[in-house]
Amino acid sequence: MSIGLYDASLPVFLRYLDRLLGLVEIAEAHVHSRNLVVTEILGARLAPDMLPFETQVIIAANFALRACFPLAGKALPPYAEATGQFDGLRACIARTKALLDSLDSALFSGCESRVLESTAGNTVISLQAPEFLFQYALPNFFFHMSMAYAILRSHGVVLGKAQFDGFHVYDTQAPRSPECSVASQSAEDCAR
Repeated sequence: MSIGLYDASLPVFLRYLDRLLGLVEIAEAHVHSRNLVVTEILGARLAPDMLPFETQVIIAANFALRACFPLAGKALPPYAEATGQFDGLRACIARTKALLDSLDSALFSGCESRVLESTAGNTVISLQAPEFLFQYALPNFFFHMSMAYAILRSHGVVLGKAQFDGFHVYDTQAPRSPECSVASQSAEDCAR
């Protein structure tokens, strides 16, 4: 069965935008439960030269637009910008989802033959639509979503693969070894 670029893009982005929203809500709950300053998480980075959590979330949301609008043959809407608040991130994700929902699947018909351009750092790339989606847009979306996840984990936010993909379910009462070399512990358990 062949999956079209519509099915490989818009529904995937919509699902994972919901997962990204979940990360934002977990981050906000973490801030409130520990009486932290909002900027401690929104401005948190994995390394000094990396983008902060807030920017990672916004770029991920913007990549959903950067992928789907060109695939649909539509001009890109303006990108969301940082607000320094969790409400701003929720609004960014909600706006992105609404914009994606406005794209009819018929707009994607024949998009495989389109050549799409985008700015990648300091360069402009030009790729056939399938390569644009599978080799550029989706990997970049998931890169920024993963960085947001990693930033939260590195700052003590309790979350795991279940919160990232929404498919995994783990027994939260089962003890996990701090070392994943224990023979009775599966590689899957170590990936949590």
